[in-house]
Amino acid sequence: ILSISSGRAHSLVSTTSGVYAFGDNAHGQCGQDPEQRREVHGVKDTPLPKIEIPSDSPVSAVHCALDSSFILTEKGEIFAFGLNEDGQCANGEYGIQWKPCKILGDAADERIIAISGSSDTLLALSEKGELFIWGQCEYGQAGVGNDKIQMNFSRFVPFPSGKIVSAGSTASSCIINTDRGEVYAWGVGLLGFGPSTQKLDRPTLMDQPLFENQKVDKVYAGNTSFAAINSSGRLFTWGQNRYGLLGLEHGKDQYFPYQVFFPYDVKHVSLGPDHSLFLLK
Repeated sequence: ILSISSGRAHSLVSTTSGVYAFGDNAHGQCGQDPEQRREVHGVKDTPLPKIEIPSDSPVSAVHCALDSSFILTEKGEIFAFGLNEDGQCANGEYGIQWKPCKILGDAADERIIAISGSSDTLLALSEKGELFIWGQCEYGQAGVGNDKIQMNFSRFVPFPSGKIVSAGSTASSCIINTDRGEVYAWGVGLLGFGPSTQKLDRPTLMDQPLFENQKVDKVYAGNTSFAAINSSGRLFTWGQNRYGLLGLEHGKDQYFPYQVFFPYDVKHVSLGPDHSLFLLK
């Protein structure tokens, strides 16, 4: 197994023999015609069907949003399929797209190295450190000057403050960090700037003291929550705290980044709608 990702009710797995999907296929997110298969399961005598993509490049990663699926190749191509009512598949159309199709727009000719998005807003990061966005953008996620609430093609997001090294999006906001260790957030929600600032129409710098005055190495986003790991391997979380998913030993929402204490360095984070996973060194 090379890569694995889960959405609302389906999963993608990339192996040395190909990419496979299982679970809910109501929107074609498992790469099968939903008129023929509403669910995809693998059993002993009926193995999972392999998902075919129109590329000769090996797969480097897979990613699931809520009901949409994405395959990233070593050439930097992104192939999308599944729910597409908000343009999640970036194919220039709206409506279900069950066959993997290469995304269109500004990111189409770029070498993409990472894709993220917890809900219906998708972000792609190029090897140049540039950011691209598509899907649901009704909360200003696409930045100043773009008032589209849905984008069915990828669009470049201008960012003059350094090379972007990681990015994430909630259902209504975005977060990035740069090679200088700075963190920027924008959109609508509990963005980490306190209870009085819950809407920002452009990427806004978060104060370094929020992260122990250290550079941030990576940021993450769930449906309504955020996380960041600083250069010392310390984890900080904030946002809506459904069922205590922020790991802060209480159920209250968190308006500023707050450290989650572990005896070891944190290496990776996965934020779901109602729970979280933290990988320690």
